[in-house]
Amino acid sequence: MLTQTQIDQAEYLAQLLAESELSDDLKESIINNLDKFSDEQLTKLLHALREADSATKTLDLAIQPLMQEYERAWGQLEQEQEHAAESILTQHIKNIRETKDEENLAKIRQSLE
Repeated sequence: MLTQTQIDQAEYLAQLLAESELSDDLKESIINNLDKFSDEQLTKLLHALREADSATKTLDLAIQPLMQEYERAWGQLEQEQEHAAESILTQHIKNIRETKDEENLAKIRQSLE
């Protein structure tokens, strides 16, 4: 029969494994062989999973501002590209409207194809 401490550790281990980036096969192997772990090994496993979870959260916090800046810069680039495309199109339309020469009109039409 399991003690309350062992039950608490098993529940905590299940929570850490659920949040872990470990492969499903490895998680399953840990769970299937849990009875073979000594108390010391189980304590080390819990500690390692806690540290990995903490490191992942720290990394996530560090990456968030970078991702926000990336998204902001990408949005700005999109606007700049749209503006450049509008400017080019506006200039082509202006050239077409101002051109009276059929040869130049043919060149403009060809450049638009």
